[in-house]
Amino acid sequence: MRVLMAVFLTVLVGAASLVSIAAAEREVVSGHLMPFKCQNDDKPTHTRDCALRPECRVTGYGIALADGTFLQFDADSNNKAAQLLERSTKASDLIAEAEGERVGPLFRIRTIRLK
Repeated sequence: MRVLMAVFLTVLVGAASLVSIAAAEREVVSGHLMPFKCQNDDKPTHTRDCALRPECRVTGYGIALADGTFLQFDADSNNKAAQLLERSTKASDLIAEAEGERVGPLFRIRTIRLK
């Protein structure tokens, strides 16, 4: 019985640690929503119409951060970004705020909105 209780407590502590690690990985990022293909274009003048062109859309989306890095989205997040752009009426200066987590070199969006 003591061994079973020790195993249970070990599993419980391990699970609690994983939950706190996962929660710590969530972050909010803000920057210009851009297709990967256009990441080096002028951010404020880059247009929604360009971002929705097939040749841009197929490369995926991400957020150009203020420090110059480009945070590329995963496949599901690309769909969320495309849907946001399709619904938006904002023509350019597509500043977005996204909440999510980094998964390897990519960013997985939980929520995204244009500012």
